[in-house]
Formats: sequence, structure tokens, C-alpha cells
Amino acid sequence: MQSFFWNLPAGFLRFLDLSGPKPPLVLVHGLGAFSYAIDDHAASIAALLDARGLREVAVLGHSMGGAVAIALACTRPDLVAPLVLAEAPLDPTPGVVSGPTLAYSETDFARRGHADLVRLLVWQGDETYAGAFQTASPIAIHRTAGSLLAPRSPTPREMLLGLPMPHVSRFGSRSLADPDIQWPPEHGIPVRIVSRAGHDMMADRPDAFAAAVGAALVAGIRQAPCDPRCTQG
Repeated sequence: MQSFFWNLPAGFLRFLDLSGPKPPLVLVHGLGAFSYAIDDHAASIAALLDARGLREVAVLGHSMGGAVAIALACTRPDLVAPLVLAEAPLDPTPGVVSGPTLAYSETDFARRGHADLVRLLVWQGDETYAGAFQTASPIAIHRTAGSLLAPRSPTPREMLLGLPMPHVSRFGSRSLADPDIQWPPEHGIPVRIVSRAGHDMMADRPDAFAAAVGAALVAGIRQAPCDPRCTQG
């Protein structure tokens, strides 16, 4: 585990730097493990990549991390190529975690909602995710969920349509009811399904998920011209 000091806000980012073939692959986690705002997440990743002199890295964003990855790609397209999204939220609608989190006020979530959510995740058999939430600040989780569901202009969906680098989407087969499975192909964005997996596909079927990501990195993915939707409003 390595550390990077970022002065806005002042604090340390913890990250793993694992050796492997180029290009580098940056993995961006979902809700429950860092700062408060989507744009803060994106800016912190950009600062880390700048500090390490990295450009045109492959970025994989899972769940809320997909929204962060889209924001990063939109504000700093020089850093990202290609972009792989794993069930990324494209609109500010409540999810299975963000919705229950924001059902509480910030104070009530810190007092009891956080513990309730951890117990729910354990009961559902998602002990890894429960562990991440257990060690995260309840205030950070609540405010990050608030940022995820806050109105944005442009929306992540609009940003995605204007990105200049190749990008693809990945879904677990248990999420086939998600209407966004049909949306990417309609706009020329390739989609691949990880069979016998749910939203946490990398935990459900790690080998299959790794193969799907690897295919995305070597495939000839479409190049989309950038347009004004890439610009943060």
C-alpha cells in the first residue's frame, strides 16, 4: 500500500501499485471508500496520475466509480484511454446503496443508518462490501451518496456521449433488467455481459470479469468525437 498527499483537501490517498504489462490500468471503486463529491474523486485521481507522470491510462470504474471515471475522462481526456464502465450510474437516480443511505438524514445515518446498512450487507452475503462500508466514515458515505444523486449538468450520460476516447460497458447477467443495458449499443458503445454475476461482478466471478475487461482493452472500440457535452458546466 502506497500513499499520495493531495492538498485539496489536505489528506493522503492510499493506493496499490501492482506491476504488469502496459498500458497501466486504474481501478476506481464504488460508493463507500473516500471523499464526498464526484468531482473531488475525479480531481484526486487526476492529481495522482499527474504526480506519477501517467497519461492515456486505461480506467475501469465500477458503480459510482463509473461516474467518477466519466468525470475524469471528461475533464482530463489526456489521462484516459480507454474507459471501461462496470454498471456505472448514468443518471442521478437512487441505487441499492445510495437510496437507503439517503433515506436517513446525515445525522441519523451516522447514528444508526450506517450500522443498519452494514448489517444489511452482511445479511445479503456481501461481506467484502460490508467491510469497506464498516471502515468508511458514515459522514463521507452520506455526502458522497448525496453528490452521486445531485442534479448534474451535463449528466454522466451526456458526458459519456461526448468522450473522445474508446469506451465500453460491462454488466452482470443478474442485472439484465437494467434499462441501461440497451442504451449503450444504441449509441455505438459496446456492451458485454458477465454471466452468472450481479452488480459486484468482480467478486461474483473474478476470472470472467477479468476476461471481460481484458477483451475491452484489446478490442477495436469505437472512437467518438468530442463535443460540448464533455465540458463541465
